[in-house]
Amino acid sequence: MKRIYTLLILCSLLSCQRQWHLAEVDPDTYRFDRYNSVKEDPEIKSMIQPYKSQLDAEMNQIIGTVKHDLTKAKPESTLGNFLSDLLVVQGESCSGEIIDFAAQNYGGIRVPSVPAGKINRGKIFEIMPFENMLSVLEVKGDVVIQLINKMAESGGWPISKQLNFVIENDKPTDVTIRGEAFDMNKMYRIVLPDYIANGGDNCDFLIEQKRLPCDISIRDAIIKHILEMTERGEEIEAQKTGRITKS
Repeated sequence: MKRIYTLLILCSLLSCQRQWHLAEVDPDTYRFDRYNSVKEDPEIKSMIQPYKSQLDAEMNQIIGTVKHDLTKAKPESTLGNFLSDLLVVQGESCSGEIIDFAAQNYGGIRVPSVPAGKINRGKIFEIMPFENMLSVLEVKGDVVIQLINKMAESGGWPISKQLNFVIENDKPTDVTIRGEAFDMNKMYRIVLPDYIANGGDNCDFLIEQKRLPCDISIRDAIIKHILEMTERGEEIEAQKTGRITKS
């Protein structure tokens, strides 16, 4: 049922028009043009329409205002900074613990930019279409540095303001966390998408790490955070702060 609901949401967002987007790279080959002859089924359309109308109303609900364009880029970006910073806030709210930093894999953000103006629920589904959960991990410094190495090798991931480092020859240097020099023997609490916490993107070293209870999807955390901002009369904005630089 959850899968059907997700498909209906995507159908609502795309107005049931055929649109193709690259989701992942796979060595197999699929021809999409073979579906061009498939005609719309009136009976199925009639069955879906009441649910689609309800979803349209939900997805079109305005939840906040973006003050200026937010863009996705490496090694640092305004969109990445906003999303990573809110993961710290929502991770602390969910777990009841102080979070040392949050990181979001670059490919997990599925839009290149978010324009200034009103933002609705549907846009959050475009930004984060996957059912990724927010994961809070307790990890030792020797594991944290493996994660930071991964970030540096790929040119930088979206990270929260608590973490800073320099990329030099695809390696991290001058790493600080919460304004303090990185400590290989210290325990850190970090927030990640469960895709990464479960070993995705070659992060197998995270699979066996301790996790704190936290039951909220990243998409719901984004919506919750924006609604809280709107209730306080705040607009969505972010600046590049030099949290990741290249030498």
